[in-house]
Amino acid sequence: MKKLLFAAVCTIIAASSSAQSFGVQIGGNLASTKLEYKLPGGTISQDNKSKLGFLIGAVAEFPFTSSISFRPELNFIQKGYKFDLTESGETFTEDATLNYIELPLNFIYNAPAGKGTFFVGAGPNFSFGLSGKIKTTETGEPNENSDIKFDGKENAASTDNNYHLKGFDLGGNLLAGYKLANGLSFNIGYTIGFFNIIAD
Repeated sequence: MKKLLFAAVCTIIAASSSAQSFGVQIGGNLASTKLEYKLPGGTISQDNKSKLGFLIGAVAEFPFTSSISFRPELNFIQKGYKFDLTESGETFTEDATLNYIELPLNFIYNAPAGKGTFFVGAGPNFSFGLSGKIKTTETGEPNENSDIKFDGKENAASTDNNYHLKGFDLGGNLLAGYKLANGLSFNIGYTIGFFNIIAD
């Protein structure tokens, strides 16, 4: 059985319309994957190269106390990976881009720092696959472009040229950042997916 897990490191710049209210955010995302093959003799792991994508979305913040708040987000985010293999003078490469809608639900601790606020937080992350592309190149062969379908169909690769993945992933978030007095904030976060998204 193949098992594909995602880990995404996001750097986000968020601009809030007002402190502890609603705003928009845009940033970059550095995603990587881990592919595991379950074999009779054991498990073979393959860590693929990271791929840079982008993130855009909306963020809100609802205070419970002066230091604790709830921060839900709704984001469009690009994930993916790159894989290169060279053997016997021949090279095989695979470049995948996966588009997701994500709903992170973070609980935040806020601490005054200078004229602004330092914050750290954690919470669950719900991911819903939308679409994707995989480009493969092989020495002496024409390039191939395949669509990624988040339909969860098993054993479908033999009937079409698409990659079939599970559409839902549950993950966990960690984040930290600094909010200026005018509401502009900068943060960096780490998200790891818990589920196997390979359909077969």
